[in-house]
Amino acid sequence: MFEVALSAFAMFFATIGPVEAAVLFASFCPRCDRAERLAVSLKAIGIATGIILFFALFGSEILEALGVTMPALQTAGGIILGLIALDMIFETTIAGSTITMPESDEARIKSSGEIAVFPLATPILAGPGAMSGAMVLMANASGQPWHQVAIVGALFAVMAITFILMLERIHFK
Repeated sequence: MFEVALSAFAMFFATIGPVEAAVLFASFCPRCDRAERLAVSLKAIGIATGIILFFALFGSEILEALGVTMPALQTAGGIILGLIALDMIFETTIAGSTITMPESDEARIKSSGEIAVFPLATPILAGPGAMSGAMVLMANASGQPWHQVAIVGALFAVMAITFILMLERIHFK
């Protein structure tokens, strides 16, 4: 069970990216006071955790109803990760994952409550990698309750780390 929890923690830490999320959060809310940061981060963490838990618990059934097999999902996910890796290596827009200047300006202008849902909760925290990773981890748990508890516990641990990092004041020079 420890191996399952550790691998789930590593997967969630890599796909959610608590440090990157905290930096983006700081850039979206540079003038927010502590109470505003607390409210926005709580809302974003709560929504993202709910989304990932939904996909962890019901994602396999949804895919089955749509006729998508787990190996097909893993293959598609591998291709997407490969395209993102190529995008990062060659600094091009192969995967189309760049944010234009008007989108980032718009994110700063929007009110704090809207930022908590989009872009913080989804797609920054609960992105496709975290959702599909949660589904794959739960499918690999094969219905073993303690393994499923370990996976959910790993998700909560990563979200707690993300929440703590979001509350820290990050200054840009």
